[in-house]
Amino acid sequence: MPNVDLAAVMDATKEVVLSDCPDGFALWYTAASNRPLPKHGYDWIQDIYGAKEENRGEIIEAFRYSWKTTIITNYFLAYRIGLEPQKTNIIIQVKDETAEQTAKKVAEIIETNPAWKVFFSTVVPDKPRGWANKGYYVKRSDMDYGEWLRQTGRDPTVVGYGYTSDSLIGKHPNGCLVIDDIHNHENTASRKELDNCLAILTSTILPTIDPVSTWMVMVGTPWV
Repeated sequence: MPNVDLAAVMDATKEVVLSDCPDGFALWYTAASNRPLPKHGYDWIQDIYGAKEENRGEIIEAFRYSWKTTIITNYFLAYRIGLEPQKTNIIIQVKDETAEQTAKKVAEIIETNPAWKVFFSTVVPDKPRGWANKGYYVKRSDMDYGEWLRQTGRDPTVVGYGYTSDSLIGKHPNGCLVIDDIHNHENTASRKELDNCLAILTSTILPTIDPVSTWMVMVGTPWV
């Protein structure tokens, strides 16, 4: 059996991961989560890329226990941060506490995942600037810090809010806006509650995005 050049294999794998495409994400997800990306997950990612090419958002309706939050909100969002660390990303869920925990999971991938250190080794936590529930900031370790700050905005790299949070006002995600499971038994109990949720979405949340640069993804399980 011929010897395998592991360094060459890793270089080729890293090139695919950094190529910013569904196959690159699939390799990243497999390495970072230690499991292969399921077919339905790959289909979701293809749909998201297809929507972005047309400058529109994507809605993913997914069954429970389909790993939708893990694949999209955790690992796809982390992947986007690795590729575009200078941008701002926001996670919106039904409650502040839920969204904060999800943002924390993304932060943990960046800080501790071995695959991150292989593929995105120069993107590191900027803890003095912020690394908690109010927002997580990253920086480029291979760049002058002053120059890095010139390329980034004042908002965190990733932060999570409930859909009714006043903190959403004034935020402008130019990386990803991921709206994940914003419905529950309370805001689906009546037509009035549903209309109120829709009004918040259309009047407060959607106007925050940059229609050209922002990857907008809505993911959830339909309630009604």
